[in-house]
Amino acid sequence: MASLNRVGSDGIGSTSYQFNEWGLLSSQTQTTLAANYAGSWNDVTTWGYDTVGRVISQTYPGGNRVNYSYAVN
Repeated sequence: MASLNRVGSDGIGSTSYQFNEWGLLSSQTQTTLAANYAGSWNDVTTWGYDTVGRVISQTYPGGNRVNYSYAVN
């Protein structure tokens, strides 16, 4: 897995991205600093893929998961 980090331009947090072995986005983590830098929290979104690289699931920070299916033509 590879990762790319990017710091938010407003100075109140950062976003990091992680990619799977095929170069597809597997997770995004947004770190937000609390007021007065009293702490921080992470919001993580993840993606799952099938064997041909199509998105089959997305899980949001609150735990809600969306599953995707594809029709065979």
